[in-house]
Amino acid sequence: MRMPQRLTIVDDGSASLRLPSALRSQRALSRDGAASAIAALASSRLRSLDDADDLELFSYYDLDHPALVENRFTWLTSREAVGAMSGTVVLGTASVVDELLDEGDFLRWLSTQPVGAAYLPHRREGAATLAAARDFGLEVIETGLPVELSLLGCRDLDIRTLPSSAADTLRIVLAEGGSRIHVDSPLAVAA
Repeated sequence: MRMPQRLTIVDDGSASLRLPSALRSQRALSRDGAASAIAALASSRLRSLDDADDLELFSYYDLDHPALVENRFTWLTSREAVGAMSGTVVLGTASVVDELLDEGDFLRWLSTQPVGAAYLPHRREGAATLAAARDFGLEVIETGLPVELSLLGCRDLDIRTLPSSAADTLRIVLAEGGSRIHVDSPLAVAA
């Protein structure tokens, strides 16, 4: 509960895009609008640090904030290749588990992916989704690693995904390898 003298916020996906405007407003900083007393207290303390120029944002997004430190994944991309995949790779999502995407819509999208493609599920996807992916003819590959590490060093991939921060990070991590990232239109949001 003590106020740090200086703080660096490391982004964790597209929720970070709202951070600069939230710091300038009086609303509580929260993920997907879930406000709480803790969020209000944290917001107040972050604004105090920001006002004193003691807040830094470390992000791969081009955020409108004077203390942005650009993350180009230099350390990660300087490592040896980990990935050994080729061809088409379909990325999973946590949006169904998070109730941001209707499961039926996601499964319909998954069923349109090329038979034999590698399917990299999100770590929180359930067994039923993985079984459905197998039934659709996808090769489910559970690496236990973030997708950026799983695909590090791979070349000429055809990556298919729904909108996600992984599409943005992979564009940076795989920039030199000739891979193509196709982001399909968002599906219906769960009611």
